Amino acid sequence: MLVTKRTKVVTGFNCNARCRFCYYGNRIKESNRPKKAIINDLKFARRHGIEDIDFSGGEPTTHPDLCELIASAKKIGFKNICIITNGLKLKEEYYRSLSDAGLNETLFSIQGGQEDTHDSSIGVKGAFLVIFHAIEIAKKISIKIRTNTVVHKYNYLELEQLIKQIAPFEPTQVNFITINDWHYAKNNATQLMCKYSEVSQYLKDACNMLKENNVKNINVRYIPFCMMLGYEQYVCNHGQVKYDPFEWLPHVRVRLETNINSLVYLAMLAYGLSFGKALFKAKKGDILDQVIVEAIRAYNYCKHKTCRDCRYDLICDGVEKSYANIFGLQELNTVPGEKIREPYYFRTHLHRI
Repeated sequence: MLVTKRTKVVTGFNCNARCRFCYYGNRIKESNRPKKAIINDLKFARRHGIEDIDFSGGEPTTHPDLCELIASAKKIGFKNICIITNGLKLKEEYYRSLSDAGLNETLFSIQGGQEDTHDSSIGVKGAFLVIFHAIEIAKKISIKIRTNTVVHKYNYLELEQLIKQIAPFEPTQVNFITINDWHYAKNNATQLMCKYSEVSQYLKDACNMLKENNVKNINVRYIPFCMMLGYEQYVCNHGQVKYDPFEWLPHVRVRLETNINSLVYLAMLAYGLSFGKALFKAKKGDILDQVIVEAIRAYNYCKHKTCRDCRYDLICDGVEKSYANIFGLQELNTVPGEKIREPYYFRTHLHRI
């Protein structure tokens, strides 16, 4: 059973884009975090068995010390060192300097198959052409390419076009994230949400296209399993995160995200424990991660009463409460069969790189 050894380290929330679905849209003008604090996070992650790092923001390339931070990550001993980026600052000379410092992977945020859709999604005109130029540079200097796409009602019809654009670059991983309302995104998510029953076939077609193009690592995050019948291996709900090498180990990720206030972390653990009906079954090394999953599910998600009879009930999050408020729960299907208890049941095909 594969357990992820990756986490994210936040460089700060400062950003040079204005994404409509941003979790931290109320903080993007803040100063970036001090270099010393970020290096302390890197050391914490390494001490806790993390081998791969995603520098995240905001936008990591707005941090003036990013090269030094990448070099520090390499010195500390991380295997895969990645930035999650909109690509706006990745001109060749700067990108090469990051690569020379130790960057060997980039997770690009691409939000549409057409220029206008991507540009309007992130609030920067011309961004589509810029990010694909950055991807060309990544390919040229042998940096592994991954992609993120937040799937919403203005771009899901363009998934085929998007894949035609990115497949020639041989991405290591392609990640589709159904729109969710965490943090500040609550202000806009309800305007961007689309019904899972409408978008699911487009996601399935996208998975088929990527498989035909030999993309082995495909993720569809935060969608009920019953909406992806026949494609369950691509679904990554919160219970599956731990068993996906490209996702972040829950208890390390949350500890780093809440390190400004340890009480937040402790409160989350307490909340998760209060809803952790299945915790007594968890193995010793799984307890913290399971508590975090239970807390997220209890706070953000809900299910139809018939879901308790579904074979996927124990490994599926259901839908976000805000989604249920807009669309209801009637589209959820009860899939018959023996209940699946292991969240990694469909994750055995994945491998670390």
